[in-house]
Amino acid sequence: MDKNHQDTLPTAVNVGLPISVGHFRALVTSYLSRMKSGHEMTKEDYVTMIRLWNTIEFRRLGPKDPLFHRYAAAFFPGYVERISKSLNAQPTKGMALYSKEYDIYLGGKPYPTSQYRLEDEH
Repeated sequence: MDKNHQDTLPTAVNVGLPISVGHFRALVTSYLSRMKSGHEMTKEDYVTMIRLWNTIEFRRLGPKDPLFHRYAAAFFPGYVERISKSLNAQPTKGMALYSKEYDIYLGGKPYPTSQYRLEDEH
């Protein structure tokens, strides 16, 4: 059985791909609009959408900001099945889904390629 990366992950908030707060909000706004309009998504879109959702969930941003709350509500559970099929994501411990091909978890503990690390804009 393959090693589950989530067993050895750091739980620090600084885990993830760096992104400015402004760019993060712009991505959330764009993908929320695309989800609501039924826009066709690519596998790369799904990877970005997972990172957005994981970041919102891990940081508990939904209750703090209506934009993030709307994104999370539109994403989960509505897009989970189509994303897991498209990315061949398999269930893992902790109720997460993992795509080996894209090295990304949907849900679960923080993982470097599965979320964004929000950085202040200078």
